[in-house]
Amino acid sequence: MNAQSHVTNLDLLNDLMGNLDDDSNSLTIVKDKEYYIDQTHVLLSDISDDNYFEILQIILCPFNKLPTDKQSLLLNLMKIDTTPKEIIKYVNNPTSKKKKKIKVNIDDY
Repeated sequence: MNAQSHVTNLDLLNDLMGNLDDDSNSLTIVKDKEYYIDQTHVLLSDISDDNYFEILQIILCPFNKLPTDKQSLLLNLMKIDTTPKEIIKYVNNPTSKKKKKIKVNIDDY
């Protein structure tokens, strides 16, 4: 038999502890900081490099809404230098173009 069965963790818990669908026995998942960190690790293990770039673009969209201290922490983590850099450009322009007078040869007169 080549049929694939799809068993979730909730199905296994229901088998072990009885039916958990009742309101009195329902499990609640606390979505705190650790929950989101674990979910992010699961997501990172499942995606490829191309998809990672797309997800990172979406996550960084509200970056400007973060407080400046958190922005600076993220910039330091990504090793992005935010100090202004002085760029000196030298332009090679002639000072001024003067019209040269035509020299007249006096011997021709």
